[in-house]
Amino acid sequence: MFKQILVPLDGSQLSEAVLPAVYYFARCFGAHVSLVHLIEKGRPETVHEQPHLHDEKDAASYLAKIASAFPPGTAVDCHVHTEEVSHVARSIVEHCMAELNSDLVIMCTHGEEGARRFVSGSISQQVIARGTVPVLVVHADKNPKHKFECGKILIPVGGQRDHGDILDSAVEFATCCSAMIRLISVVPTFNKIPGKWLQVGRLLPGATSKMLDIEAEEMADFLNGQASELRARALWRKPRCSVAIRDI
Repeated sequence: MFKQILVPLDGSQLSEAVLPAVYYFARCFGAHVSLVHLIEKGRPETVHEQPHLHDEKDAASYLAKIASAFPPGTAVDCHVHTEEVSHVARSIVEHCMAELNSDLVIMCTHGEEGARRFVSGSISQQVIARGTVPVLVVHADKNPKHKFECGKILIPVGGQRDHGDILDSAVEFATCCSAMIRLISVVPTFNKIPGKWLQVGRLLPGATSKMLDIEAEEMADFLNGQASELRARALWRKPRCSVAIRDI
């Protein structure tokens, strides 16, 4: 499914929290891994309370050390972007799409902090917005897990009911990981009717409750139908598929 995984690392222990997920998905997909560090223009002395990598030599040594810890048999290489960059997210996208031809980016969420994050969003959010390649985001933790597994995949299903190729991709992804797919939809209850329907609900409480019950039943039937279709699409292995309806 994915054959070339791009992993941006800034040299901090927080960014390394992504590595167990990288090991796992590289094995599941049989993918090649490219570790990347970008030299940031005007970089601070520290990043996440740790010394920042300041030159090509330090960055290359750091990536080589990370690559040496990969499980045996994993294809991995290292890239240091020596030209200083002022926009990290844009440079990650350019590496992914143009230079390294990656088809999946795996990165952490720690990104920017404070007012800068409020204005522009985290680096991971910017990469998602700018690029066309899938981005898998891992929550950064100061006490990272040493093992990562993908046992369940949650797919939120909205009211439009036309989800394009996402369900096909989900079946392929779940099959590679031997994971369960869970479809979930959120429907309103009488006490939490959104905006314009609130006054109608107060005037016609009985009819409104009945309408909401019908909406929930229709959504449940739709999700069950989608689950059956997903099972049918998996030709070489039928992924387990469960359905959940949640009230708000």
